[in-house]
Amino acid sequence: NSPAPPSEDDFRRLYERTSPRVYGYVRRRCRDSDCDDIIAEAYLAAWRHFDRLPVDPVPWLLRAARNAFSNHRRGRARQERLAEEVQSLHQVAGPDCAQQAIEQADLLDALPHLSENGGEVLLLTGWDSLDAAGVATVLSITPTAARARLSRARDACKRHYAPAPPVPHPALVIERS
Repeated sequence: NSPAPPSEDDFRRLYERTSPRVYGYVRRRCRDSDCDDIIAEAYLAAWRHFDRLPVDPVPWLLRAARNAFSNHRRGRARQERLAEEVQSLHQVAGPDCAQQAIEQADLLDALPHLSENGGEVLLLTGWDSLDAAGVATVLSITPTAARARLSRARDACKRHYAPAPPVPHPALVIERS
């Protein structure tokens, strides 16, 4: 048995009589972009509890606005914490897929320039995520030999993919005579 909602005229009169003070209160406490939402929440509470509003409803409405502001602030803090958690997940996730694809394409380009053993060691380490002991087991060599092959293969890749020195833009070159 919930009470009947107020008539539109009764509610409109309440709003017209009290909204300048409620708006002023809210405006002094929050950003402009949040004011309308907080005021709407306060008046929604007034709509729901219209039959229990005191004769002077302004203090009640200010309390409702204060509660709405507190809820809004807590919600914003939750959103910020969630954004921080998502950001930390991105950092933990490692390189993005595009970067991984580029790295894989670079590795495939480098394989023909490596010895057969060097290419296999890189693939076992990079794609199959094996450590030196795992590589050693697959290739029937010692872990020390696996680490040495991996080191030589990485050096060969570095030599093959050494970045070219930057070429200055022609407009920046000063010709000496």
